[in-house]
Amino acid sequence: MTEPAPPFQPVYRALDGFAGGDVQLGWATMEDTGMKDVILGRYAKGAVLVGISAGAVQLGCYGLGQTNASTPFEVFGLVRLVVDTHDERAGWARLARTIDLLDGTVAGLGIPSGGGVIVHPDATIEPLRRAAHEFRSERGRIAHSLLHPECR
Repeated sequence: MTEPAPPFQPVYRALDGFAGGDVQLGWATMEDTGMKDVILGRYAKGAVLVGISAGAVQLGCYGLGQTNASTPFEVFGLVRLVVDTHDERAGWARLARTIDLLDGTVAGLGIPSGGGVIVHPDATIEPLRRAAHEFRSERGRIAHSLLHPECR
């Protein structure tokens, strides 16, 4: 006689995803509803977080407002970079401006349309499909470099 199968147990810690939209509105919603703390708790217990568009920005340490007059605001801070997405047509001006506003205290990462990155536990960045754009303050100027995906 075989034993009955155990009841279905959902995997609660495996993967949490964050989608696009308005970065600031989404962040305010996460804070107002308590989801920020829930997500940080799940991450501390081993959840893998995936951010798409505005969701990727929120995994960084500062969010970027929709307008040039906006000031950076703190978000999750799980990636020690300011993250911006799909702003390549504007030459990543919003990201460079944010790095400058923060007096170069943090670097920036631009993820282009159709691209992605994996941020490994040791903080190394692995671009996927398209080159990612890195911005750093060096001697009072914003330096831009490309992080190319590995050929496989």
